[in-house]
Amino acid sequence: MVFFLVPFLPKVPFYVGHIIEINGVFGIVSAIDVFRVTVKQFDGVTVTFTTGAVMVSQINNYRDTPNLKDEIKLILENGSDLEKTRQVIMRVMREDARVVKEPKPPSALVVNATASGVEIIAYCWVKNEDWLATRSDIWLKLVNLFNTDDTISMSLPQTEIFLHSKELD
Repeated sequence: MVFFLVPFLPKVPFYVGHIIEINGVFGIVSAIDVFRVTVKQFDGVTVTFTTGAVMVSQINNYRDTPNLKDEIKLILENGSDLEKTRQVIMRVMREDARVVKEPKPPSALVVNATASGVEIIAYCWVKNEDWLATRSDIWLKLVNLFNTDDTISMSLPQTEIFLHSKELD
């Protein structure tokens, strides 16, 4: 019965294997059928949408986009050498042959400072097909460089708890 309805059902604007984003879920389309669309995110989590929900959602299909922006967020300890860190990040991105200069060259910016650390966001553009591997390689290089440099330390998440004792009468 469903087979005869297929020509009359609306088609989604992507195919299996496309990199898409639907309602904040970013990943690769792993399955499409009449009732649902399955997206496997890059962290391994699989998300399933009903086809009806997909049809009324904003869909970003990155398949035909030649370059994707890679965003790397770091939180450094307050005592880190920020300018040196920024230079290291820029060097790693510039030395990677898969990083492209268009539409914009790589950049690294300090965007926030709190008691728990300083936040730096770095951006670079990468060819669509190289995006995930390049992102992974840049992270590996940065973590290895930071581990061997005493002037750069990534901030560790922490929570402070203060206990007040009250004397009982």
